[in-house]
Amino acid sequence: MTRMVGITCKHVKGIESLDVHCDFHPNKPNFLVAPNGSGKSSLATAFASLNSRRLNLADGDRYNGEDWDDCSLTVSFENGETLSASADLNEIAKVADVQVIRSGLYANMTNRRVGPRVLSQTKMSVQRCVLYDKVPRNVRLDYSIKTEREKYPSCIRGKMDNLAQEFKSYRFLNELLCCDEAFRPTKGARYDAAVKGFLNNAPLFEVSDDDKSACEKEAVEAIASVKPLVAIKEILDRWFPGKGDVSNYLNAIQINRFIDGKRGEIREACAYLRYCEVKRGINDMLPLLDRTRFKVRAHVEKSQLVVDFPDWDDASNGEIDVLQLCVSLFRARAKLGEKEKSLLIIDEVFDYLDDANLLVAQHFLLELMKQFKDAGKSIYVVILTHLDPSQFKSFRFKKFHT
Repeated sequence: MTRMVGITCKHVKGIESLDVHCDFHPNKPNFLVAPNGSGKSSLATAFASLNSRRLNLADGDRYNGEDWDDCSLTVSFENGETLSASADLNEIAKVADVQVIRSGLYANMTNRRVGPRVLSQTKMSVQRCVLYDKVPRNVRLDYSIKTEREKYPSCIRGKMDNLAQEFKSYRFLNELLCCDEAFRPTKGARYDAAVKGFLNNAPLFEVSDDDKSACEKEAVEAIASVKPLVAIKEILDRWFPGKGDVSNYLNAIQINRFIDGKRGEIREACAYLRYCEVKRGINDMLPLLDRTRFKVRAHVEKSQLVVDFPDWDDASNGEIDVLQLCVSLFRARAKLGEKEKSLLIIDEVFDYLDDANLLVAQHFLLELMKQFKDAGKSIYVVILTHLDPSQFKSFRFKKFHT
């Protein structure tokens, strides 16, 4: 997979001009080491300011507070690919998802009136983590195997499998959505004859083994000309490798006819299933990490899925640090992975973890990278730090790049 070899940034926060030559590998931990005040947090701000269309800097994030014409962020790869973002464009967003993890610590001031006087009190709080800006609409597909089988001759109905569980699976629906060909119709004149011929011959597949092999071979060769069904069968071959060509082609016909005209509905159902998966996963994880008395959990508030943390005075620093980092990793996982490349920038959060919490953070981060690697995608994890990265060389961070 392609290495990232350069990052440049101009006129963002404390950076006038920065040119970083690096050797960052996908799906492995990478460290960008620099002393305090060198621009690491400003670089993280540049990545955090990317939206789908441009580099959208807040007024306070412009270098010296001035409105520069050439504010920019660029990443380059060893294959010569260079992606830039500025006030007018964002090439990075076209090929890569980006997430930034930073400390959520902030000063919180409260006022209390005592007689004629107003007393102000300041305490350190941790910003809530918003996992979903808006909870997806609960959309369930109206799939029924009984209804689907009734569309076909009685002699082949029993050969079509009940796919109710697959249509409730985020991963299955996501595979379908990623396959444009699967949604192309097969009822037109171009494909209709091949499909009808396959369905008409299906009862003949019950003959003796010798005749069956020749009959099936001929039928499979004919149906293989129907490109949408071939695309769906490739998905089914991964999900049901033992079913065989005929069974998976019959199920491909069933799927193609069911999803016809429902791509938007399937996209919404997929988004809701993904949301349920994220909420369930994080609420399974949090009890294992939460040693506070506050029972930190993900919950819905004003149509958002959020996690609230105890105030800094109400729990130990270590407890809050590791909770916040692991929740942020869950949020990153929910938002990354749609594109082939993803960038995850972690700004100095690792610097303040004790040894035990560092092991926990390493575990969750490396599990995230493994998920991307197993999916054949690339995530560039860049950990910004002012410490010697050898301090992190324990447990599963035995090999990393700086």
